[in-house]
Amino acid sequence: MRILVIGIGGVGSYLIEFITRLLYKSELGKSLYPKIVLMDGDSFEIKNEERQIVTMYNENKATSTAEKYYELYKANIDGIPEYLTEENIKNFIKEEDVIFICTDNYKSRKMISDFSCENLKNFIIINGGNFYYDGAVQIHKRVNGKDIKPPITKYHKEIREANDKLPNEMSCEELMNSEPQLHPVNVMVATLMYWCFFNNCLKIDDDEKEKVVLKDGEVFEAYFDMRKMIVNPVV
Repeated sequence: MRILVIGIGGVGSYLIEFITRLLYKSELGKSLYPKIVLMDGDSFEIKNEERQIVTMYNENKATSTAEKYYELYKANIDGIPEYLTEENIKNFIKEEDVIFICTDNYKSRKMISDFSCENLKNFIIINGGNFYYDGAVQIHKRVNGKDIKPPITKYHKEIREANDKLPNEMSCEELMNSEPQLHPVNVMVATLMYWCFFNNCLKIDDDEKEKVVLKDGEVFEAYFDMRKMIVNPVV
């Protein structure tokens, strides 16, 4: 298993804390010791303090976060200081990857889903996104060319027909003027993505308690609304 986290912002920075702690400090994850790759072309700024785990100002988010968790947990982790694009995607998404999509644009989600569906036989995509007070997480799992859980485009027209821009296509002004988001909503998305990873990728085998094996959870999507204090699974 290799883990690829795309986007190290309000969602991705918290998700990395969760999964590195699980995989490198808990007994459950120690026997697996997977490779983790972080990918983001952006740098941390002072304004990010409100809702992101900032590792080092004016430094690339992916590389500085990778350095932090290598030092903290001796994680098997690398950072790639680039945005994922239509030109480079074939170099970074591989067979049997667990792909966390933590970007805030639909076109990136569609690009990752389409590429994986067209080129890979085995993978897991865990996609997280949110608005101001609510959000959702989807999981697409494919094994030996068969979809165990549906593509993230299947029930989401906004992803399937994405007409926004990839980060590398945006101007500096467009990148600066992102939609406002709330810290607790970002953390909730990261938490649900973490739950998806735990329930669909890891379990302790009854006979070999240190062995980590694949399993299947039933849920392929979860929606939450912070104002109503609800989380609704979709099966």
